[in-house]
Amino acid sequence: MVFEEAIQRLIDLGFYRFVLPFIITCAVVYALLRRTKVLGESPLINGLVSLSIAFFIFGVPVLL
Repeated sequence: MVFEEAIQRLIDLGFYRFVLPFIITCAVVYALLRRTKVLGESPLINGLVSLSIAFFIFGVPVLL
């Protein structure tokens, strides 16, 4: 019962509609940036750019 309540709470908070796709997108973009070395080898720069891209993908339609 506790597991079902936890899953239902995550659904109510929008975890599966926003947070989980945001995290997956950020991870994929980060991996692509690290693999291609487009911005160099700095993990900080790659992380900031991947967070920004993930925000623009999922955050902008919500704001408009």
